[in-house]
Amino acid sequence: MPVFRILPIILLAFFGFAAVIQPGQRDDDTIALVKANFLYHFASSDEWPQDARKGRFVIGIYGNHSLFVELSAKYGSKPVGSQVIEVVELKSVEDSRYMHILYLDRTKRQEMAGVTQQLRGKSTMLVTHFDGALAQGAVVNFKELGNTIRYELNRKAAEERGISLGTKIIQWAIQ
Repeated sequence: MPVFRILPIILLAFFGFAAVIQPGQRDDDTIALVKANFLYHFASSDEWPQDARKGRFVIGIYGNHSLFVELSAKYGSKPVGSQVIEVVELKSVEDSRYMHILYLDRTKRQEMAGVTQQLRGKSTMLVTHFDGALAQGAVVNFKELGNTIRYELNRKAAEERGISLGTKIIQWAIQ
């Protein structure tokens, strides 16, 4: 395998899973690839309640087509435990059926209140990428720190939704 393909993997391991974006590569597709990788790790490292462990493992993307494309191409149909990942692109909040993970893009932040209302009582991990999202009920919020994408956690929101965060997911988060 050429060194330019191995280097990002080594950098991810070295920086404690902080996704590094090289200068000049900050396009939407690169950021979408990094986010897709994180979403897959959230799916495979955390635990949902027993009743959510049957059927497909559904990840919904609302407001970010590039992320939908990357996540579908790289992780669609991969297993999470005994479940197979299904990636769906939502056209509106009303499109949502039960999802294990719902990514709400910053372009849809004005719909945060409606989304959190709709998810009330469901074991859905709400993932966002805008300031103040954790205080509004998101479980995970992406942050850009220099040339890296990291994330912060709202453990209380995860607990309220019945989601047990994995040890590595907790360790990799911004403290």
